Amino acid sequence: AAHLPDVVAGDEARSPRRTSVGGAWSVLLELTLKDLRDTGDGLDWTENYVDFKVRIAKDFLSRVDAISAMGYDCLVSNYFEYFKVASYLRRTTKEPIGITLGVPAVKELFKENYYQDLEGGILENFGRLLRFNMSLYVYPTLSPSGELTDATNLELDPSVQPLYKYMYNNGTISGMVDYDEELLEAVGSSSVTGLVISKIKSNDDSWEQLVPSSVAERIKSQQLFGYGDDS
Repeated sequence: AAHLPDVVAGDEARSPRRTSVGGAWSVLLELTLKDLRDTGDGLDWTENYVDFKVRIAKDFLSRVDAISAMGYDCLVSNYFEYFKVASYLRRTTKEPIGITLGVPAVKELFKENYYQDLEGGILENFGRLLRFNMSLYVYPTLSPSGELTDATNLELDPSVQPLYKYMYNNGTISGMVDYDEELLEAVGSSSVTGLVISKIKSNDDSWEQLVPSSVAERIKSQQLFGYGDDS
């Protein structure tokens, strides 16, 4: 499974420790409604609530269309905690589960304030993850200065760095080794999806270089993400 906000770029789950299911890899891209609702991605506070809800729904459906254009299945959930995603998937398979996360998502995952509703806090969260025999794969990013940040040098708050190190050393967290270096250089630390949508809205055709050809054709033919909208 890949829990990816940047699904437009097709950052599918790729790792040196993939698990085969019946001779083929099972890749599921998950979109959580919590991402758009809580982060305010693309939020324009001047629009009314109804227009906002309609636009968010269109944006989400556009992302689902982009995923389907790549030939992947999409799971739309309302989960914020990754252990809930793992719990849901565990009910459908006994095979090991891997979730691919970008560096920004991993940093969010290790913020303790997200787990105040759990009696055991952040330790309970990761304890539940380990319970489901789940692995996390970190997709690298480039800093504005061009430095690569990956699973080996990711820096977190000192209070949780030992926890990250423990999970990395025991193999629960691994780094991606098969990633698109050209794409990484093109977007740096930016959100691929956000960058693509921004370019589409500004009529910058270079967005097509950031997505698979199948996705570009789907975006243009179905006018996703406001493509062709001159208003």
